[in-house]
Amino acid sequence: KQGTLNEMVEVAARIPEMKDLLALVLERTMRTVRAAVGSIMLVDRERQNLRIVAARGVAESALADVGLCVGGGIAGRVAQLGEPIVVDDVEADPRFAKDCHPAYGGGSFICVPIRVGDRIIGVINLAKREHGVASPPTSPSFTSTDLQFLNALMTYVAYALDNARLLEEALQSAKQLREVVHDQELQLTVAQQRMVQAEKLESVGRLAAGVAHEVKNPLMTLLTGVKFLSKHLPASDETVSLVLEDMSEAVRRADRVIIGLLDLSAPRELDVKPESVNPIVAQSLLLVKHDLDRSHITVIKKLEDNLPDVMLDSFKIQQVLVNIFTNAIHAMPEGGMLTVKTYLRPPAGAGGGVEDDTIGDLPTPEGAVVVEVDDTGTGIPKDKVKKVFDPFFTTKPTGKGTGLGLSVSRQLVEMQGGMIDIRNRAEGGVRVTILFKLPRGGN
Repeated sequence: KQGTLNEMVEVAARIPEMKDLLALVLERTMRTVRAAVGSIMLVDRERQNLRIVAARGVAESALADVGLCVGGGIAGRVAQLGEPIVVDDVEADPRFAKDCHPAYGGGSFICVPIRVGDRIIGVINLAKREHGVASPPTSPSFTSTDLQFLNALMTYVAYALDNARLLEEALQSAKQLREVVHDQELQLTVAQQRMVQAEKLESVGRLAAGVAHEVKNPLMTLLTGVKFLSKHLPASDETVSLVLEDMSEAVRRADRVIIGLLDLSAPRELDVKPESVNPIVAQSLLLVKHDLDRSHITVIKKLEDNLPDVMLDSFKIQQVLVNIFTNAIHAMPEGGMLTVKTYLRPPAGAGGGVEDDTIGDLPTPEGAVVVEVDDTGTGIPKDKVKKVFDPFFTTKPTGKGTGLGLSVSRQLVEMQGGMIDIRNRAEGGVRVTILFKLPRGGN
């Protein structure tokens, strides 16, 4: 017994994991006092009960329902009073027969408190002491020597367990602190990115507004001249007609760029009020239905019912969605599939079982209504993904896009407190995710 005591004192200082320490303590203790069945139970102060944290000599399923209130049963009394109990035969002892759990069976039983100072943090239960190999065989009952050994051992074990508990709590606190720091760093990064983007847009907007106003009037003069020539030149000259048509289209394309520039720089007034996202999605799809049908694109709608209203400007969000749908159509010239999904993202840790608080790179600690648009198009080159929101950036062929649509879309979404993320899908194509945060205190 002294050898085991010395070993456990040494080992307890080297094993920081509480689970491993408990398993080793129980195994060595049972072997030393020749117990066939054993368990260690720790006190849950909040619930005022005992829970099994280590067991040997009995199937885990047999112990699944073993749970005691402090003060109930043999272990509960020991945890409450702080005094050990030794019984020669549990089933034959009228004091404890009704408290005997089938997992431990009859025969000898000993329960010793695990104490740190004045606190009882748990108990060790040992049952069915086996005969020794000595001649004559030793008694099947636990002895006073066993009790002294267990009292001494549990004194050391208690402090080791308390240290292990404190270490676990410290590690858990450190983990929570790291998560808080990570969340704050993520929010700071997002805020910095938004600030940089806003400054870029402001600079580009001022430049664009000046250029647009200077160029728009000459363009209108050109367009008027083209129309005049179309009316007065002979229609029989096919070459002249084609040239004038090309000129007219070029002027209109330049005019669309100017409109985009003015849109980028124009101050925006929002009509924000509580709105349901699903009708806006449905109306936006209706506006591009002709283009979808012409491109042989199948639309799959997965719009979750009973979504809470969110604060937004429905007309501006419709503009954003039409732009996203149009980009998807251009990415699938030979046809494909457009999947539009809406759903509720509960706040992190809420009843929906959501532990993570991000979607893509977007933080959602408060919860959000999400609009997700997937296409099966060509995707975005990896080295270009981070540039998709930059003004004038486009992956479309020359003349097919101004590169202003996504910049304006992001601006519109963020002005309404939302967030937008674009990334390639592993299975091909692009996913656009828009988050509309739930109002504080809202459902």
